[in-house]
Amino acid sequence: MLLLIQKYFGCGILSKIYEDKNGDPMVTYEINNIASLYTIIVPFFKKYTLRSTKYYDFLDFAQAVNLIYHKEHLTTTGKEKIHLLKNQMNTLRTLPVDFIPSYANPTAPEFIPMNPNYLSGFTG
Repeated sequence: MLLLIQKYFGCGILSKIYEDKNGDPMVTYEINNIASLYTIIVPFFKKYTLRSTKYYDFLDFAQAVNLIYHKEHLTTTGKEKIHLLKNQMNTLRTLPVDFIPSYANPTAPEFIPMNPNYLSGFTG
């Protein structure tokens, strides 16, 4: 599966990193080239958005990629911006209790309907 993803994007590397508890190899797919992240990966996930708070983590990630791509990470201000983005991602993110993301709001332009085609991606 990861090989197909790598071929689709045309960038990144596959690496065997270790074996799991059953002795099966574990493989990672990494993209370390900032130009590939900026021109291929970020546009893909802007077009095909993630659901859940991962969507907001992606938006922060995309901002960091943009800062690095434009060399702003080399400045003190840029470093501070990246640090702030990092500190609000994943489990550090706080959302209001009554928060409804735009992709889950049927009246929002970003709404992504849940349908069998969407759900089949998790069962195949």
